[in-house]
Amino acid sequence: MPGKYIAEVTIETFEEDVLRRSQTAPVLVDFWSPRCAPCQMLSPTLEKVVRDLAGKVFLARVNVEEFPELADDFGVQSIPAVKLFADGEVVAEFTGLLQEPQVREFLEKALPSGADTLFARADELRREGRLKEAESFARKALTEDPSHPGARSIIATAAMARGDVDEALNLIKQMESPSKDMQFLADGAEFWRLCTKMDAGGEAPEAQPDDLEAKLSRAACLAVRGEHTQALDVLLETVEANKAFRDGFARKAMVSLFVVMGLDNAIVKEYQSRLARLLF
Repeated sequence: MPGKYIAEVTIETFEEDVLRRSQTAPVLVDFWSPRCAPCQMLSPTLEKVVRDLAGKVFLARVNVEEFPELADDFGVQSIPAVKLFADGEVVAEFTGLLQEPQVREFLEKALPSGADTLFARADELRREGRLKEAESFARKALTEDPSHPGARSIIATAAMARGDVDEALNLIKQMESPSKDMQFLADGAEFWRLCTKMDAGGEAPEAQPDDLEAKLSRAACLAVRGEHTQALDVLLETVEANKAFRDGFARKAMVSLFVVMGLDNAIVKEYQSRLARLLF
């Protein structure tokens, strides 16, 4: 029965009611037939569970006798067939008649946790370059799931970006198997500690062209100020002047800064190419 969280879906409405809606909330699609007895028994159970979840998941019902094309499109060979959509894709499914506890267990395993939902928003903000806001959502996710690796990674990245190296390293050490990104971030920890003398206005200290140590400190201060592109320019100048200076310190600093900015960032990709041309 259609309702606030339930829709009868047609070919014309499938994109809107399932594919688009699943971009913001999971959608459970019930492929059924009025001549299928198990379908008639399962449908009320699905409706009850969905109503109880009150907006955490929606239900879309597809009558396969009226719309066999939709059943064919999603490989439905026997009914009842139930598929869970998220972000426009099938992420979990089952066939046959399940009792209410089994349906709830299926959804409990398939639906993202509160921490996962918060992390997804944090990751979206991080990709947009809004690291401070991303950290706020990641900390909320970590409150719900203290071992959430994605949330820890975002908080560690944000901590390093503001020069709080100890917190960043502590979070990375707590990870059972840190990702390569986190290892790169940790490898650049010494760089983020270099900024010790910004002036009263928060400006990064100037450096003479041949003073590579001062250049590194200036780059660190620029990075902590959030002036990432300028920091990369200074680090690139240092690499160009002496690739081996302090055992490739500037290169490691750049890679650490790449992680803070996000490896999918267009500016990062540009500087990765420029760094590679200098090194190789």
